[in-house]
Amino acid sequence: MSAVNNIHIIGRLGKEPEMKFASSGTPFTKVSVAVDTRRNGDESQPDWFNVVAFNKTAEFLNQYGAKGRLVAIEGEMHQNRWEDQDGTPRTSWELVANSFQFLDKPRDTASGEDEPDFE
Repeated sequence: MSAVNNIHIIGRLGKEPEMKFASSGTPFTKVSVAVDTRRNGDESQPDWFNVVAFNKTAEFLNQYGAKGRLVAIEGEMHQNRWEDQDGTPRTSWELVANSFQFLDKPRDTASGEDEPDFE
C-alpha cells in the first residue's frame, strides 16, 4: 500500500499575501487561510491553515490574492521540526500549495480585466 498526502481546503485568506525569495532565488508566498468548521452542532469556528506556495504559484497568489478572498487550495501537508533557543522541540504544519483557484471576484475590478485562472 502506498502513502498519500493530499489535502483540499476552501476558505478565506486571513492576511495579505507576502512574497519573499529563498537564498536560492526561488520565490515563495505565505498566507493563512480560515476554513469554517462545525463541531458537535456548535457555532462555526474557523480552523487556520498556514499555506506556502512556490515559483509561479507564489507569484500568482501574491499578485491576485487579498485578505478575505475565497480560495480553493490543493496541496500537501508538511511538518516542520526544530528546536527553539532553549532547546525545546517545536513542530508546525503548513500546507504546500500545488494549485489553487479563487472562488470569488476581486474587490477592485475598476480595470475591467478578469484575472486568469491558475492551476
